[in-house]
Amino acid sequence: MAGLVAASLLVGCQLTGCLESPPDPAVAISADRSFGEPGTSPGQFAYPRVMESVRQQGQPHLFVIDKAARIQWFEGDADRPRTLWKTPHFERGRPTGLAVHFNPDDPAALPVLYIADTHESRILIQQPPAAMGQEPTTIASIGTYGYEPGQFIYPCDIELLLDDAGRIERFYVSEYGGHDRVSVFDKDWNFLFSFGEHGNAWEQQGTGLVFNRPQSLLIDRDRRELWIADAINHRVGRFTLEGELLGWLGEGGPSKAPGRFEFPYSLAMLDGGGLLVGEYGNSRVQLLDPATGERLALFGSPGRGPSELLNPWDIATDDGRLLVLDSGNARVSEFALPTGVRLAHRAGGAP
Repeated sequence: MAGLVAASLLVGCQLTGCLESPPDPAVAISADRSFGEPGTSPGQFAYPRVMESVRQQGQPHLFVIDKAARIQWFEGDADRPRTLWKTPHFERGRPTGLAVHFNPDDPAALPVLYIADTHESRILIQQPPAAMGQEPTTIASIGTYGYEPGQFIYPCDIELLLDDAGRIERFYVSEYGGHDRVSVFDKDWNFLFSFGEHGNAWEQQGTGLVFNRPQSLLIDRDRRELWIADAINHRVGRFTLEGELLGWLGEGGPSKAPGRFEFPYSLAMLDGGGLLVGEYGNSRVQLLDPATGERLALFGSPGRGPSELLNPWDIATDDGRLLVLDSGNARVSEFALPTGVRLAHRAGGAP
C-alpha cells in the first residue's frame, strides 16, 4: 500500500495488556482463559458464529449468537448469561452478524441489538429481556428479500457509525449470495448508496470493485474509515466511509503466510491502531500493522487443545484482551494483547 511513513507509534500497555516485550510474530500467543462447551444450556454453545463485546459505564457486556438461534448476554467475567432468547424465525438459517448500541442519553436503558438475520434477509432490531425467562422486545425489522436499494439477499454483518457522543450517524450492511455489496443507510434507515458487486478477485477485469462474501465490517472511528473482510477473496480492504477503496491487505489468494489470509471472517482494532484479523480457514488471529500488512503477533493454531482454535467465526477486544469465538470448539477463548508493538504512522489519511 502506498504512502508509508517511517515514523512509528508505540501501542501502550494501558491499551493492550500486560506482556512486557514485543512478541515473536511466528510464535502463537497462548490463551489465558476460555469458557463454554457444546450444548444448549445457559453458558453452553451450539456452534456459535456471532459475538459482540461492548462496555457500558465500565462494565463489559458480551453477546453471543449460535446456530440454535440463541442470543446469550454475559456481563463482566460471568460464564453464565444474564439472559438468553431466540430470534423469532430461524427455520431457513441463523444470524451471522451483530451490532450492539447502548443509548448515551439513557445509561440505564437496555441495549439495542442490530442483528444481521441472514437467511431472513433482514436486519432484526431487538432489546433483550431484562432477566432470564422474560421475552425480548422487537423494535423493528428492516429489509426484505430482493436486489433493489434497501433490500437484502443474505445480510452477513452490520456496523454502526457513531458520533463523538455515541449517537448513531449511519448504518453499514454487507451481504452475499450473488449480490455481494455494502449498503449504507442514514440514522433513520433511509437508503443512501451501495458499493461493490459479486466477483472473484482473481478473475477481475478492469477497475470494478468486487466482493465475494464481505463477511465482516469494521469502522475505525479515529480515522473515520471502513474495513471489510472480503472472505472468499481472502483479503481485507480499507475504504473511505463513502465506499472509495484505499487499499487491500493479503491479496493473492488463500495462504498461511504471515500477513496473508484464508477466509478472513472477522475484524477488530486496537485503540492504538493495530488491526486484528480472524481467519476461519487458518484457525488463527493475526495482529497486523494496517499501513504495511506486516504481522506483529499471532494468536492460536488449528486444533482442539488449550489455546488452539477451530474455524473461529468472530473476534472482539475488551480492556487489553482479545476474545475469540472458537466456533468449532464451542467456546470463547481469551488472550492477553501484547505491548511493545510498533505501528507505522499513517499521515493525512493515507495508508
